[in-house]
Amino acid sequence: MTSQIVFNYMKSKMTITIIGVGHIGGSMTISLKESGFADHIIGVDASRDSLDKALRRRIIDEACGLEEGVAKTYLVIVATPVDVAMEVLPQILPQIKNQVVMDVGSTKQQLLQLVDGLPNRPQFVATHPMAGTEHSGIEAPFRGSSMENTPSFAKRKKSSPVAVALVEKMYQSLNMKIARLNGQEHDVHTAYVSHISHISSFALALTVLEKSGTNRRFSSWRAVVLPPRCAWRKAHRRCGRPFSAKTVTTCWMF
Repeated sequence: MTSQIVFNYMKSKMTITIIGVGHIGGSMTISLKESGFADHIIGVDASRDSLDKALRRRIIDEACGLEEGVAKTYLVIVATPVDVAMEVLPQILPQIKNQVVMDVGSTKQQLLQLVDGLPNRPQFVATHPMAGTEHSGIEAPFRGSSMENTPSFAKRKKSSPVAVALVEKMYQSLNMKIARLNGQEHDVHTAYVSHISHISSFALALTVLEKSGTNRRFSSWRAVVLPPRCAWRKAHRRCGRPFSAKTVTTCWMF
């Protein structure tokens, strides 16, 4: 029955709304079009400049506001930073009808606690594709093998089988294999493979600069340190402790 409903979704033209037309959102848009999964992409973003760039580069087909973008689509992908997703999801979930909503954020526990108290919870699927580069913004979308890493699904049992099946179908169209974790497992594993490396790199860079007494930049560390510090500060805050070098060794040990 579930597969038949998903097939019915796929028979018609698939319209997807991407909320957050940045590095991950733009990259997913390109890959979903190339895979044939999406026929029409609607972009929603707080930055008009990002939307204009995405339209000029044909990364999205249409730009509109949040309410209109959600109303006109089958699948809503929230591709914003986690802090923004926690502000946007309470606006989205109460207004949906048959749409499926998913996120791609890098931390899950607090987001899931929020979503569990919202209307239409079964139509939400929490995911995190382990993809991306050191760059950010709509100027740096990527394609190909970088979008073929493993996405994780958190708290699937709270989501309807139809919603999960549709999102799985989307990831399978990108040649992704799926891992299934709960929120805490996801956050611990992501901290080990992603967040700790960035936080420790910042701490190391600051230590070297302090000891050397220079403000010189180290271009060889660019790949690890380049993402905006504000993004990592927000991710770090989701583990419940303030951002500081002193807590680097303990903040991700749940």
